[in-house]
Amino acid sequence: MIEHGQRAHSRLSPSSAHRWMKCPRSFWWEPDFPDSTSPHAEEGTAAHELSEKALAEGKDARSYEGQTFNGYKASEEMVTATQLYIDAINGTPGEHYLEERLEHPNIAGMFGTADDVADDAPTLYVSDLKYGKGVQVEAPGNAQLRIYGLMALHRFGVLNDYETVVTRIHQPRLNHTSGEELTVDELETWEQQNLIPAINRLDDEPETMVAGDHCRWCKAAAVCPELARVNMAAAEGMFEDDAPALPTDITEPELPSPESLTRDQIVAILGHRKQIENWLRAIETHVSDALQAGEEVPGYKMVAGRTQRKWEDEGQALEAARSAAWDDEILTTPRLKTPAQLEKAIGKERFRELMENHVSRAPGKPTLAPESDKRPALELRNPESLFDD
Repeated sequence: MIEHGQRAHSRLSPSSAHRWMKCPRSFWWEPDFPDSTSPHAEEGTAAHELSEKALAEGKDARSYEGQTFNGYKASEEMVTATQLYIDAINGTPGEHYLEERLEHPNIAGMFGTADDVADDAPTLYVSDLKYGKGVQVEAPGNAQLRIYGLMALHRFGVLNDYETVVTRIHQPRLNHTSGEELTVDELETWEQQNLIPAINRLDDEPETMVAGDHCRWCKAAAVCPELARVNMAAAEGMFEDDAPALPTDITEPELPSPESLTRDQIVAILGHRKQIENWLRAIETHVSDALQAGEEVPGYKMVAGRTQRKWEDEGQALEAARSAAWDDEILTTPRLKTPAQLEKAIGKERFRELMENHVSRAPGKPTLAPESDKRPALELRNPESLFDD
């Protein structure tokens, strides 16, 4: 079994098709930016590996609780959530092919790995596990799942004749399952009328930029002029009519109070909130990456984030706390309180006197801060610039 994190990634990636089908520039631009991950993504990979192992071995997810997948221990939450997905796959008819590598024979560079394909001719089922719970994803119209369906038809169509393709998205932590059923003719029509023209636009209109919801995970979002233009235009449009004008000096902005805005302006602000927040987070991440690469960004620096305290040896710490005759109700919740919780319960002075020598401190995560921040700047490396000159 090839681990998820080691699998090759398609240039015409089905998972990002919702973006490159709408914005040709993103297809050419994203490879210029380094790949990145997050704890949420790594945990999702762990859940996929657990699910694959359980399905392959015919066991419940609970059998693997406490085992490590992709660096994460299978928690009660993970085994409970993945079991919902496992039950759904086991309840899907046909012969199953787990983590099936698929490719499109007529489109160079288009391939991917489907979580599960079930061959129940004349129906073909394609299922996708999404462990995250930040955004609910729907199957109808989903480009990634439709491309998997097309590739599955090419993979299995030499063996059987199919009439329908059913795609399903499973988000067990949201208790959400979404499906779409298309005839083979409907899916192939979508391919000819939507997918193929979108691929052709990548070469015909390589500079075309289109901003929208698909920008959320784009690696170029922070430096995209079209996304900046759309967000700035939205911000300006929020404050038309009789609302106070936006300040010309934005070094210390004083935005209008909610009471001074019209109802329509408040609705407009809320309507653009997520898109602008995502854009600002992308900018912050981009600046953080540049600073950590050793570049200078006027007005900003990287500082050490908040340190995380933990017990060096929980058993010894509990024994030391009990020797001070503290009530177990203060010490446990039902296990030993964290250093921060115990310090709050007994006071900083007593904690420092009796428990400090049982505490270790992990370095805080590098954090973006203005130059005026009192914390010293971190010394960082200096490879190639992430900014264009």
